[in-house]
Amino acid sequence: MLRCLQTIILFTIVAEYVHAYEIYKEHQGPQPCGGRLKGPVGTITTPNFPNPFPVPIKCKWIIEHDIVNGTISIYFTQQYTTSGLTFTEYMYYDESYKLGERRALTLTDENITRIKWLQKVRKGLKAHINS
Repeated sequence: MLRCLQTIILFTIVAEYVHAYEIYKEHQGPQPCGGRLKGPVGTITTPNFPNPFPVPIKCKWIIEHDIVNGTISIYFTQQYTTSGLTFTEYMYYDESYKLGERRALTLTDENITRIKWLQKVRKGLKAHINS
């Protein structure tokens, strides 16, 4: 049974250049969810944005860059999901090999109103929503 969650998520990434995009198989639904991203600026949204998305939902986005001393910046422009969104940073990320994994941020109903952006200097960042 699918029920609708009346929330949306939208954030912007800053990295190096646009790269191939692939959908991860974790999400099971009629619309794509998740992917692998490299780009100077981009937007990540939940399926059916700006309308509600069906729950449960499980999506994973891998955001990466190849810039020496580069950063990945996430700006939360429209964030209404109060739980289930985590960010994990990596020195290197591949589905079969992950190096330097460290939890960067977990959004909760206690910190959602205080968090406006996230900036990391590592090469990769995984955004994962499980709601």
